[in-house]
Amino acid sequence: MGRQNEFYKKMHPEQFSDSLLVKKGNLDRDMFDYYLESLTSKNLEKTFEEFCRKLAESEVCPNLLPQTGPTGGGDSKVDSETYPVSKKISDRWYFGNTAASERWAFAISAKKDWKSKVKSDVVKIVSVNQHEGRGYTKIFFMSNQYVPDKKRAQVEDELRNLHGLDIRILDRSWILDKVFSSPQNIDMTISIFGFSDNFRDEVRMGSQDFNRKQEFEENEQKLASQQTKQSELVSLAQRNVILARELEYPLHQLLGLIDRSIRLSAEKGSIIDHANAIRDAAWTVYWWYEDRGHYYRFYKDYEKIVVESQNVHLFIDLITLWINLFSLSLNDNTFSINEHTQILKEEYARYTSDPSKPNTAIEAKAAFQLIRFFLGDDPDTIVDDIILILEASSGHLDLDIRPLCRAIQEFPIFENTKRFSEMFERSVDIMSEQKRNIEAAKLLMNRGHKLKDEKPYEALIYFSRTLNKLYNEESKELLTFVVLDMADIFQSIGLYWAGRNFYYYDFILCLNQYFKYGDVSPVLFMSAYSLKNIELRLGHVLNAIVFHRFSLIAEHIYPGEIRSNDDKGDSFDYVLALQLLRTPYETAKRLGEFPAFLDKQGLSFSRAAMKYELGHYDEEMLAELGGNTEVFDDVIGKWKDQPVLKQMVNIPWYGSEDTCSLHSRVLGCSICVNFSAPYNHGEFEFAATILATIESFLGSGLPNNLISLHGAIEITLRYDNSTQELVRILHPAEKSSSIEVVFRDYDSQNIIHEQELFSDFMNSLLAVAISIMFPISSELAKIKKMVQNDAALERSGVFANSIFLGMEVLGKEAFSYTALVHDYPCLEMTRTQKSPITSTPSWESTKPAELPKNVVFDMPPDADFAKISNANMYTSSIINIHVWNQAQWKGVMFMAYKGHCVPPVLSFVFETNHGKTIWGDWRKLMGNHDVNNRLGIRIIKGIERKHPNWYRVAIGPNSFSSDSGEDLFIASLPVRLHTMQPSTNANLKMFESEFEKYQEFFLCPAYMPDRTSEPSVYTELAIKMNPESIIICNASDILENDFLSMCAIIPGDDPIIPKGKENSPIMEILRKKRLDNN
Repeated sequence: MGRQNEFYKKMHPEQFSDSLLVKKGNLDRDMFDYYLESLTSKNLEKTFEEFCRKLAESEVCPNLLPQTGPTGGGDSKVDSETYPVSKKISDRWYFGNTAASERWAFAISAKKDWKSKVKSDVVKIVSVNQHEGRGYTKIFFMSNQYVPDKKRAQVEDELRNLHGLDIRILDRSWILDKVFSSPQNIDMTISIFGFSDNFRDEVRMGSQDFNRKQEFEENEQKLASQQTKQSELVSLAQRNVILARELEYPLHQLLGLIDRSIRLSAEKGSIIDHANAIRDAAWTVYWWYEDRGHYYRFYKDYEKIVVESQNVHLFIDLITLWINLFSLSLNDNTFSINEHTQILKEEYARYTSDPSKPNTAIEAKAAFQLIRFFLGDDPDTIVDDIILILEASSGHLDLDIRPLCRAIQEFPIFENTKRFSEMFERSVDIMSEQKRNIEAAKLLMNRGHKLKDEKPYEALIYFSRTLNKLYNEESKELLTFVVLDMADIFQSIGLYWAGRNFYYYDFILCLNQYFKYGDVSPVLFMSAYSLKNIELRLGHVLNAIVFHRFSLIAEHIYPGEIRSNDDKGDSFDYVLALQLLRTPYETAKRLGEFPAFLDKQGLSFSRAAMKYELGHYDEEMLAELGGNTEVFDDVIGKWKDQPVLKQMVNIPWYGSEDTCSLHSRVLGCSICVNFSAPYNHGEFEFAATILATIESFLGSGLPNNLISLHGAIEITLRYDNSTQELVRILHPAEKSSSIEVVFRDYDSQNIIHEQELFSDFMNSLLAVAISIMFPISSELAKIKKMVQNDAALERSGVFANSIFLGMEVLGKEAFSYTALVHDYPCLEMTRTQKSPITSTPSWESTKPAELPKNVVFDMPPDADFAKISNANMYTSSIINIHVWNQAQWKGVMFMAYKGHCVPPVLSFVFETNHGKTIWGDWRKLMGNHDVNNRLGIRIIKGIERKHPNWYRVAIGPNSFSSDSGEDLFIASLPVRLHTMQPSTNANLKMFESEFEKYQEFFLCPAYMPDRTSEPSVYTELAIKMNPESIIICNASDILENDFLSMCAIIPGDDPIIPKGKENSPIMEILRKKRLDNN
């Protein structure tokens, strides 16, 4: 080999054979030449025939059949022939693959008169071919005689013209060339002719070669197996090219392997697979074999793909190949270097001039710096530009800065530039910091994995701290696994939107890597699989179906083995069918096209369920049930009561509805994002990102002792393309729990700026949401701690955002009902109402839960809050702390009507008109009659011995909505207290008397700006209250299992305790509250 091979081997010795030639075998070409000449005298014709067949199997085609019978071909008239092989198998050969579909005949002779022998053998073969229909298309004549090139060509042409078949003569020169071109052929020759082992080379195989050869042979076995996935064939063929060159196989064998790799990648792989196969081929023949002709051919093939594909990763590799071509062109003017340089410059200009692809631009710039010296650019200017690239390199996931940093250290021309030291130090800092970050991230990952199952919240914090450290090209694969782990945790702790969008981020990132690099990560399949299931839980039917298809595609293209519990989609189909049976009637009326769509997706259970909702029996399923509709109804009835439906968070949503509401529960607060059709501006992903960002930011709130003090937030999302801002927030003071978000389409030509604007918006929205959920200033210190210690902003800033990344890759119509379903045949709805068989199961009850009984003010002895889900946290929305603070509650007043014709009125007096807001919210929640006793009032008398007429009013939740079946549950139940200090108890006694008579009362607000004003009582806002909603009692008579009454007691109380009631429950309540207060 020449200089370039030696140079590369010196730089990368690990990529070359590590075997040592201990003793050179003494099988000499001249000696074997003589041996072939004397075969007949030694009666070795049959041995020669076997030798020729083995050599042909190695060099011509592998599918040869030996012939039995006497010397001379026997009855078949041929010494060997090919047997037919399917294209699936022959595609995997790396030589002679055309012989699979054709039938070739082989005649072998050791006669000296080769010319007459070849003619007679061909005549015999042609005769058999004609009379027996063998279908031979090519005849090979192998001889131990020398055949001059001119005579060989003349005889081949003569026989070809005479018989109409392709005739090939392989003489002794060809035999000798093939034997001595391959160590394997030499070994085969020695074995067949029985030569001494002294003729063999004695090679001490290196450890790397041993592993390479073992892997190579295993790969070949997999390539020959019809059980191997097509996607794996491509990677196996490409891998064996690499292994063979490192084993330093002969060039002709490498070219066969290269041809197979390129052929398989073109037929069964992606465009990236095809490009990579050609790139590896060029790299191989340049550095290992210094074959200029083949290199230039591969270069041009690769360049063509780069221009057509517009893939920056391929462009970067083209730059590397161009440097090799430039080197070759210095001593050879046949390479048209100027033409190829111009193509490279034009591609570079295209990549760097597109403002909508800033990441692509910086990747192209970083790679292009390596060839600017060869183009004659000023070194100082190049260094200036490299420094700018280094400064901007952070935050680019696909920018591999390592080749540029190596060039800085290895290119001597850099050392004479003005800013070399600055550039060098900056590159060292970047690489050192990246290395430190990766090592630290691995430690954090390991800790996270240990805690993930038992302490998910702690694990989430450790994983979050890795995100910034892993956000670089070198460790992006680790990043995808961390994001996957975090998505799993989010789902396990009930933060479904954060889980959904983290899975989504992983899926889109891995999909991009596949399109860009041809790499298929197992995370691509795992994220798609998780997405289809979580979308199904959230009720997003089309999203789930689309990701189901993606998971099947990802499984198909992944070259490795995938262990799936999905039973080839049947499990998904069944659970989807159960979910579809929950479709509301008014929605189902619009879904006539859906059964045909489901049928196209191969979802037969779901098709049957949707048809049933429309009033039709599925013919295929009905036939399987013997045509019995009663049995069919029974099956459907059993389906809709399956326990798995308890895991479904929401009822189905298809995208055909007029409105959409996405729901979340975070640290007890119910957050809802509402938007209306049409959904063609990314409304869904916008809303998903809002919820996912809030969830992920507050994901570590529980270990920081954060529970929302506000019960519900309602966000309205509205598209308005006339607005100047990308997105703006409207949060009116009079509607403290309501937020309106207005947005427009983002400008893809200015995407970096738009992403920055969106990031600012999300930070502002987070601030608003936090101010609503945690209106007490003491909670802000906990939020600050989460930002500083838990990487809360890092995990919520990029990975929860499904807008830019998702819509840029999949578009805005990836889950659109109109785009996916609308054109299918429509099945008419025949029902007039939802079938009673598929009505809401008994366990789907919305009845409010009662407040906890037997309250203990200690941590439950067996409670483990380390794994509690956000789905099992609840904050009552009865008391809106922010509005109550604005309203300034000053007391209560009692009213009764003359004539005692209506129940009494209990009115809460406020200094501002925000009291009306409180009652307005309550009336939305429970109407003008609190039938379910959601609101509770306690009036506790005798709270102060020195002032016996004083009493305390407590108001708060009397019950709460809970759909959790878990024993462990966290409820945040804000209660407002006010101590009344009257000098007489006349008013209260009057109310008690009236209430005793009617067993109900009205509750309403009143407005009295100061003590001198006449109160304005808003009786039109009155809510009718049941007797169960109020308890009026003395402090000494408080029940120990009444939550609101206990809340009404404060540590400073000195209650009146009548004789005989010294051990009443209030004493223990006061003791524990005073203890906690200290």
